[in-house]
Amino acid sequence: SALLETWATSLSATSHAAQRVGVEHAFADQTTYWEFAHSLNHSSCVFTIEINGMDGQIVGSIGPNTAVGLLGLEIDAGEAIADADMQTMQPIVERLARDIEHLWQPLKPVSVRSVRLWANAFAPRATAMHEVIGLLAFQAHIAGSKGERAGIVELCYPNLLLEEFFPDLLRLSQNQRS
Repeated sequence: SALLETWATSLSATSHAAQRVGVEHAFADQTTYWEFAHSLNHSSCVFTIEINGMDGQIVGSIGPNTAVGLLGLEIDAGEAIADADMQTMQPIVERLARDIEHLWQPLKPVSVRSVRLWANAFAPRATAMHEVIGLLAFQAHIAGSKGERAGIVELCYPNLLLEEFFPDLLRLSQNQRS
């Protein structure tokens, strides 16, 4: 879709090492926040985005292989990314937050209030562990000077945050099919 192409272009422009980034939809699912939190890799770049106009926060995860590719590091994806390198992910995550902000504009005017990187993948709490969340996952392919890497980027939306948008999301999806 056009949104994914735009996102891939902005990731390429914001990345420190990527010459080309491709993004495709991997899956959408509903699960509990507990399942999402416990599926995170300890080496992932985990972040929260608070958005004015939404009552809550989005939790995201950029998988280690994707983060390593975006940063142009010469480490194995299983190795922990140094704190100093992880801080260089901030502009990439901020760009992602602005792209999410634009995504919601047709439904409701929103703006990014804050973006925070977390050193501990299990620290952010978007909702209670037993609550249901919507999970959107994207596969990112990064071609850079260090070779090609692929990995997952996940966005976790607590259902409580999305409930007010369900009628508008349904209407928007029906309009796109027509």
